[in-house]
Amino acid sequence: MRAHQRMGDWFARSEVRERSLACLEGLLSGCERKNGWQVAECVGDGSPYGMQYLLGRARWDADRLQARLSEYVEDKLGSPDAVLILGETGFVKKGTHSAGVQRQSSGTAGRMENSQIGVFLGYAGKRGYALLDRELYLPQSWAEDGARRQATGIPDQIEFQTKPMFHPSDMDPSPGTPELGRRMLERAFQSGVSCGWVAGDEVYGRDSKLRRWLEARRQPYVLAVGADQRLWRQDMRRHRVDALADQLPGRAWKRLSAGHGAKGERLHDWAPMPWAEGEGWEHALLVRRSLEAEPEYAFYFTYAGKKQSRLKTLAAVAGQRWANESAFQMAKPGSPRTGLGPWGGRASADWIITKSGIGRAGTGTSPSPCWFWPFWRCSAPGRKKLSPEKVPLSVPEIRHSIASEQRSGWHGLEHLLHRSDGRRHHQFLARIFLFRKQQLLLFAH
Repeated sequence: MRAHQRMGDWFARSEVRERSLACLEGLLSGCERKNGWQVAECVGDGSPYGMQYLLGRARWDADRLQARLSEYVEDKLGSPDAVLILGETGFVKKGTHSAGVQRQSSGTAGRMENSQIGVFLGYAGKRGYALLDRELYLPQSWAEDGARRQATGIPDQIEFQTKPMFHPSDMDPSPGTPELGRRMLERAFQSGVSCGWVAGDEVYGRDSKLRRWLEARRQPYVLAVGADQRLWRQDMRRHRVDALADQLPGRAWKRLSAGHGAKGERLHDWAPMPWAEGEGWEHALLVRRSLEAEPEYAFYFTYAGKKQSRLKTLAAVAGQRWANESAFQMAKPGSPRTGLGPWGGRASADWIITKSGIGRAGTGTSPSPCWFWPFWRCSAPGRKKLSPEKVPLSVPEIRHSIASEQRSGWHGLEHLLHRSDGRRHHQFLARIFLFRKQQLLLFAH
């Protein structure tokens, strides 16, 4: 496998190197759920212990592997007009022990939830898209709590990211994430990833420091902003962008596609409003209007050279933000592509240095890497009485056993039951150790 040839030399021990190849093959296979058991069985292992060792205790450098991923993406997907996409997503949690978890605004849930906030950098070009980099937002309550940091193994160099300076009327759903986004952009630029644009949601469009930093680099961008964002106009007053959009004449609007979606072309009406110009570069407000009888509006700040500031190009760049959403869906637990099951990752502290396996870059329309999830979940111990040897037989277990036999060939009912018993015995032991770990953490507080 070409992807593994690029990353194999980062694993010092041959056993770990071979296991990493098997893990990658399992993630790209068609097995129903990408948890430890099913990935292990898919590659011919009799138990998940080898996969768990790779993800939990083996020594390998996630950041170096991420740099190799950037090289791979550049080779397979690189394009001078590609878009680096900043975005964040929330991971809803039940407990309080996962690194960085607290009650905060979650875009995934659409409300305040007990969750982690992950910041991601995507790459989208003509040949496909991929998740390129990642950071975990560490809230101030976590950064200042030495006991919780020690319990989850958060490195000392990870600090709280201060809030960006916004206008008092602005809402800051995820303070600090623009600084994390800038850190990932710096890594991408330093690695030599070719790109023509930077795109991002409102969290990044509202941050004037990030915009000025990109402008100093002469880096074109299309960054979303809220309807309450304000602009200075010729009357020396600051106007809301939604009020400015209401003043646009009918001839200013043009119907364009922002790209192809699941239901066809994503058609909207678009209108540009240039508001500053200098040295051949232009700042503009880009307005998007939906086609419904009661239309919805979206607003973007754009910065580009005059030759690049064509309306069709700006609309296409704004539409590329959805590539990150597609990549999230494939990489999250339960995805049939590369998503891991909820128990399939490393210890919670390693979320911060998430180990990104290289995915199918350059193949099909959705080449994305996966990220590995926390190895354990902090939820209340179950109250059901378990067998002293194994968990009860369930419908998903029956389905999985039959599917596993179909893949490997039928060896008789006794063989099927023996493998099912071994799997359920392992699940029983895993629950016991999970509950013990949770109780130790609870007593530590």
